[in-house]
This record gives sequence, structure tokens and C-alpha cells, in this order.
Amino acid sequence: MTSPKLHTDSLQIYAKNPARSHSDLLRTITKCVDELTRLGILVRAGRRWMAAGAVAVEEFTYTDSVQREQKALRFGSWLCLVLVLKVTQEATRQALTDALLKHPSIES
Repeated sequence: MTSPKLHTDSLQIYAKNPARSHSDLLRTITKCVDELTRLGILVRAGRRWMAAGAVAVEEFTYTDSVQREQKALRFGSWLCLVLVLKVTQEATRQALTDALLKHPSIES
């Protein structure tokens, strides 16, 4: 099975909602990923989480504005959908919805 395109990440979602910190957003996403892992929907394999043999979430690092290495998560449309249903902050929900609507299979 081929991996779905991981078309967005926590940094892109954060950029659309800078009212909260990236670390706060990352904690929210990580909590959701952890819950899906506990339920057996995702399986962690190193820096990736797999669903039905395909990469669903991938951890990566970036260098922040003060030259520190930080973690971020890259993910695809179905995690966007799960997060839209889970998060309560409207600006974050909108950023996730926007990312979901930009998925290549949805764009016309």
C-alpha cells in the first residue's frame, strides 16, 4: 500500500493561527496521535506513525528563529479531519479545515 501524501504540518497550521504557540498546538496534535495509537489505529515506527501500512504522521525537526532545533509533525487529510472534530479553538479548526480542503484529491 502506498503512503498518502502528507500535505500539511504543524508549522503550516500554526502560521494560520499564531495566537497560540507552536508548542501548544504540537501538544494538542501529539495528544490526538497518542490517543489514536492507544486505540490501535496508529502504530508508531520510529519517527513515523503508520495506519494500515501507510505513513499517516511523521515527526521532523526544524530550526527556529533563535537557531534551536525543534520538533514538528507532518500529516495528511484524515488526521486533519480527526483534529477538526477534536480541537475547540475556532482559528485552529479553520486552519485544519483549510488544509483538508487543499488536499490534492479534493481540489478540482
